[in-house]
Amino acid sequence: MTRAFRHMALFTVVVALLVAGISCTQTVYVTPTPVLPASPGATAVATPTPAQQPSPSGVPMLTPTAPVMPSPGATPAPTLGLPPGGSPQLRQPARAIGAGGDHTVGLRPDGTAVAVGDNDDGQCNVGGWSGITQVAAGGDHTVGLKSDGTVVAVGDNDEGECNVRGWSGIAQVAAGGDHTVGLKYDSTVVAVGENDDGECNVGGWSQILQVAAGGDHTVGLRSDGTVVAVGDNDDGECNVGGWSGIVQVAAGGDHTVGLRFDGTVVAVGENDDGECNVGGWRGITQVAAGGDHTVGLRSDGTVVAVGDNDDGECNVGGWSGIVQVAAGSDHTVGLRSDGTVGAVGDNDEGECNVTGWNLGG
Repeated sequence: MTRAFRHMALFTVVVALLVAGISCTQTVYVTPTPVLPASPGATAVATPTPAQQPSPSGVPMLTPTAPVMPSPGATPAPTLGLPPGGSPQLRQPARAIGAGGDHTVGLRPDGTAVAVGDNDDGQCNVGGWSGITQVAAGGDHTVGLKSDGTVVAVGDNDEGECNVRGWSGIAQVAAGGDHTVGLKYDSTVVAVGENDDGECNVGGWSQILQVAAGGDHTVGLRSDGTVVAVGDNDDGECNVGGWSGIVQVAAGGDHTVGLRFDGTVVAVGENDDGECNVGGWRGITQVAAGGDHTVGLRSDGTVVAVGDNDDGECNVGGWSGIVQVAAGSDHTVGLRSDGTVGAVGDNDEGECNVTGWNLGG
């Protein structure tokens, strides 16, 4: 494990977007995300809304979605509950922001990326990236999903976590402590990097709609709303076998969080700092899991957090107008509806220096 991320998550990737949950009469700014061409020579078609497309085998396939930015003053509206078909409605993890061990990454509307924080392993060297549709931040590495379904990665590669050059047909990425996970369009999963605890043993997974990568474990959300997990389970972070009705998952340092279709939240794993004390949460539309803390985005654009707060990573009580959240090792990041970004928590490496960012166009 990298030094900064033994107790950290991402999520990134990341978390749920309010794509389906935003309702307003004002202008909405959408950064379209291309869908993989049907054939090698076909032209990518942008889609601003999420969809689950059937593959030839009939297995639901995830169409990646870009962040939807409400215009200033617009209030996100919840879309909680079962749709007419009776199946949980998938919520996307954060795609435009990622929080890593000691760094933060953001996705600009033009498909380029920006990063701040610890760069000892080159994890912030994203200046040359283009055509990016999602970013994820790991312990000491950063991953970007390109519009053609390929993946790029920079940073620490001691465990092979950046060996993603041969990947294709990827719909979502997640970055863990020392491993990287990719969800393919056919709903199968690939992973590279450290596998000491079996966190990369995802070869048999199918019908997966979303993935999350934690410190030493990997979590997958199935199309039926159940969850699967592999990897380190010393603290019970993989004990998700009984979960159902889940619409988004997040993986932390040693804990796992699930968002239910009714806006409530469930969590398992280490709880030494109260990071799993989410039983009372309501009206949540996206969750993120950090090193030892958990973050929830409410339907009204405010944010709640529990767990370790030694560095102020849970001081999100005053936030409003938030549309995405991401949780790092000891910091929390929020994307506002106007495209600006806020961050709280440990800033020893400058990972919270996002004041000048505008990811909304």
